[in-house]
Amino acid sequence: HYVPSGTSNTYFSSKAVGDRPFAGAGARDVVTNSDMQASAVVQAGGVGAESDTSLRHYLASQFGNTFLSPYFPAVFATGEDFIGGRRLLTESNSTSSYIPHAYASAHGGSHGSAHGKGAWSIGGNAATSFSNPYGEASYSISIDDVYSGEKEVAAAASSGAETNTKTTGVHTQGDTHFVTEWYVPKGTSQSGLTAYSDSLKPFNVAGGEDVSKNEGARGSAKAIGYAGNGFSQAGQDGNINTVRAFGQPFFVLQPLHG
Repeated sequence: HYVPSGTSNTYFSSKAVGDRPFAGAGARDVVTNSDMQASAVVQAGGVGAESDTSLRHYLASQFGNTFLSPYFPAVFATGEDFIGGRRLLTESNSTSSYIPHAYASAHGGSHGSAHGKGAWSIGGNAATSFSNPYGEASYSISIDDVYSGEKEVAAAASSGAETNTKTTGVHTQGDTHFVTEWYVPKGTSQSGLTAYSDSLKPFNVAGGEDVSKNEGARGSAKAIGYAGNGFSQAGQDGNINTVRAFGQPFFVLQPLHG
């Protein structure tokens, strides 16, 4: 009775596999909820190409500029200094079987909810993988942030994404929820990631960072993971930089990206 409540959900899945030597797949999503609105946006795509130039062109056309309705909420009480991070390196845990030619995939989704006056939540992912004859790379980020108000309110957000090639893979996830029954907020936040690069190429790397934080009536979780390989250090780093450039979250999550 006069108490606003809403939920938003997203799911995405994209894949590129075939005879072409270059492949890329990526996706991103965002869900927002407050006492005045609820919204969800998903973008996903997969590309197969004959050259690196063509692949980058198609990836840029898919993920370079995305129009969002002017009514999509872009302003939240987010602070750039709220989320820090720690470094984490992971060991290889690849169990993938042989897949011919180039292969890249990305899938995941988010859930958000807000109940009561003053509550809000926001969450989302960005995940991209890139495969070429000279190396492969994967990159994923998950971000969640919620706030519960003074009394009889609740907010929650959870996001997760996984992206793979034949020899690289990254999974990131975050979850946070807060409840204020009567001027006393309480909640939990958690984040996590796995990353691996398991190829016969001489250069392989996997790593990431994650952090979760609770402060007052606000909770947040963020996880970033990357993996890549190549025949040289420059090639390995170049592949990782490619997926990182195309794996950027929607602009409403940028203040939380850090």
